[in-house]
Amino acid sequence: CTLFRMLYICELLESKMNCWHCKSDLIWNGDHDLDPDESDGQFSMVTSLSCPKCFTAIDVYYPSDESIAEHLVP
Repeated sequence: CTLFRMLYICELLESKMNCWHCKSDLIWNGDHDLDPDESDGQFSMVTSLSCPKCFTAIDVYYPSDESIAEHLVP
């Protein structure tokens, strides 16, 4: 795991995220590593969240190290 990825996971777990539709607290369902071919190398991980009230499902994609480096301002 990279430092960026570890910080991202910690931030997700420590912060409360609310449903866009009904504002209920979202449930963290897990993180899944992505094969570079699945996202053209743009993303390395997806976090799955769900809402227990309105049953909305949310996938949050974390960018790959290469994608982060490509978009950093020198």
